[in-house]
Amino acid sequence: DGGLGRDSALALNFKPAQNLLQQQRQRQQERRQRRWGGRKQQQQQAAGGAADGGDLEAGAGSSNGTEDVGAGANPAPLVLSWENVCCRVVLSSGRARYVLQSVSGVAGPPRHSSPPVSTNPPAPAATPDGHDSAPASPNGGPASPPHSITSPHLQLPHSRASCLFAILGPSGAGKTTLLDILAGRKWGEGVSGEVRVNGHLVGPEAIRKLSGYVQQEAILPGTSTVSEYLTFHAQLRMPRAATTPSTTGITSAAGHAHGPHASHPSGPSLLSRLASGSVPAGAGGSGGRRAAAEAAAAAARARVREVVHELSLDKVAHSFIGDAFVRGLSGGEKRRVSIGCELLTRPGLLFLDEPTTGLDSTNAAKVVDILAGLAAQGVTVAMSIHQPRPDIFRLMDRVALLSGEGQVVYSGPTQQAGPHFAELGYVPPAESTSVADYMLDVVIKAPSEEVGLLVDAFKRSGVARRDAAWLGDLQFGDAMQQAQQERALTSLSKYESSYSAQVSALAYRLGRNAYRHPLLISLNFVATLLMSLGIGAMYYQTGRDTGGIQDRCGSLFFMLLYLSLMSLSSLPIWRDDRLIFVRERAAGAYGTPAYFTAVVLFDLLPLRLLPPLLFTAISYPLIGLRPGGTFWFSNVLILILSNLASSSLNMAIGAALPSVASANMAGSLAVLGSTLLGGFLMSRNKMPGLIGWTSALSYVRYAFEALVITEFHGAEDFRFTAFHQPGAPPDHIPHVDVTGDQILQTFGFNLETYWQDAGMLVVLTGVFLTATFLLLRYSGR
Repeated sequence: DGGLGRDSALALNFKPAQNLLQQQRQRQQERRQRRWGGRKQQQQQAAGGAADGGDLEAGAGSSNGTEDVGAGANPAPLVLSWENVCCRVVLSSGRARYVLQSVSGVAGPPRHSSPPVSTNPPAPAATPDGHDSAPASPNGGPASPPHSITSPHLQLPHSRASCLFAILGPSGAGKTTLLDILAGRKWGEGVSGEVRVNGHLVGPEAIRKLSGYVQQEAILPGTSTVSEYLTFHAQLRMPRAATTPSTTGITSAAGHAHGPHASHPSGPSLLSRLASGSVPAGAGGSGGRRAAAEAAAAAARARVREVVHELSLDKVAHSFIGDAFVRGLSGGEKRRVSIGCELLTRPGLLFLDEPTTGLDSTNAAKVVDILAGLAAQGVTVAMSIHQPRPDIFRLMDRVALLSGEGQVVYSGPTQQAGPHFAELGYVPPAESTSVADYMLDVVIKAPSEEVGLLVDAFKRSGVARRDAAWLGDLQFGDAMQQAQQERALTSLSKYESSYSAQVSALAYRLGRNAYRHPLLISLNFVATLLMSLGIGAMYYQTGRDTGGIQDRCGSLFFMLLYLSLMSLSSLPIWRDDRLIFVRERAAGAYGTPAYFTAVVLFDLLPLRLLPPLLFTAISYPLIGLRPGGTFWFSNVLILILSNLASSSLNMAIGAALPSVASANMAGSLAVLGSTLLGGFLMSRNKMPGLIGWTSALSYVRYAFEALVITEFHGAEDFRFTAFHQPGAPPDHIPHVDVTGDQILQTFGFNLETYWQDAGMLVVLTGVFLTATFLLLRYSGR
């Protein structure tokens, strides 16, 4: 009895149960549409009646026949399809294992769906040539036909149907792997297959630009509030066409655009929206740029308010997100913030990796209900889920069930999943109401041979044939518009904001976090103040004899050693926010150059420039080092350059090593090695050949040589004194008068290499920073 011929007598009660589930699903779908439709109507009324200074009046309409979505029309949902997706990984033993095997499927609205109910459905009037004329749009231009969206790039029928797609399967079935491949997050060696949007073949970079992605873990900055975090992403990621005024369309304060390429709150279709992000006309000059910037900021704030309201985050909008050290939001609220971050750009596709994992039943149901509402608005939502409850499963429009070997057991409409298994003889017990649990039990408990039969049976099923015909129609339609699709894809920009805008937003966030948590900066300055007073008191007004010469060299060396040790605080600078950086970079908020620039500047300015100034301002006169403003400035310059080189080296080490513990060990060894080869603990004249060559990489060597040159070169009135009893009169102490140049030559230092040493410190800083940038750029891909 291990074949497909199960006892079919249990199917007697299955059909009534299936009809009951269908009725419940239809009622729930109607309630969801009414609820989200009411919210949308309230938001539009509020936007229309707003009179504050941040709102913008709706402008004149389009007259070029491009898209103009009415207030009651949903956008055309996108259809995501994939064929023969395979993923092969090489194990540590050298064997290859297939995580996914020839996985095909489709996520999108039903193939045949009813047209939407338009709020303004005037009948077309006949023209003199006998053709029907399109009704006028609300903005004065000709409107699109009531059942389609017309754009220069895509033509798709409107649909009221939802498009919530879920990937099910046991642990290790490859759910997350498949989702990552579909979202363009995992590609390259070992991955093969085709991914299409509306029948058009797209690559990983294109799909990332067209979609949003919510990871399983809520990776959020704990020191930011919900509103601040969403505003940050809105300013950087919202399309320019949706946040700036133009001559053909004006964005209202509620975030709804009017005119060409006007967008519904859930966004227009695929390529037409993203390909329309052109610079608005008439924005030249400082006044125009300032007005455009103010309008963009107002639109971003309005869009944030809209998303916060849609996701029921109003009560926590100004609360800290929280992390391990800061108390903040609950798990469900953090998950909704992650979803809201992706909804800001109104993506046509939204991917979520197990959004209910780690949440209690109430929060899980709330999250999925929100996703179902987004799907009803026209967003194609694809997510992986481990074991949905019956009420959550009924919200799914389409599901894909993977076996433990990464093969498709079923992929199609949720309502047909139960009948499909029933046709094969797998009928759930009468007392069971969860089709999802039963399907998973069959896949998990059945022998591998039986699961293979289930995979083959699905390939021959009517569901698979209908989906194959659907995909064929989509690809045929894409072939008719191949040129337009390619132009739209090539016109997509990687980032919506400029490099300067990215740096500015990141620097502002870093500064705000430092203001709220000033412990590191405060400790750095307090420690520098205390240490400079201590060393000034210890070497107070040192002399010019042998002991004084030694004290001068020792105090200069200690300054370098202290600043080198303090630069170890740069080691975890990338580790603290690394996950946030990788996630936000993948989402297209900013690029590696902007992040690198902002973090390096923020670390260098307060922690690498000001402490040497403070240290030298206090300790230099107390020690009695060489008087004169020129010598003091030369001393400060070298300390700053040395501090920059040391910090850059530690940044590179922190970016290269996988853990803070290993980075601390490597950073400490690097400081000790550079100190040993610095020319103070070991005379440079006595270094062996190999060690002498290695010392060329020591930033302490160049810094210490430049400092002693500043102190001794051209100075007079030094003396080498012989051994004498303490308290002996100076006239009775044997001594030899020497110059500062003779002291430098005695210890093996060159006399005319100050600027060469300063230049080498600049070169080492550049090399270390370049290595850091490359490590960041190609890590976490």
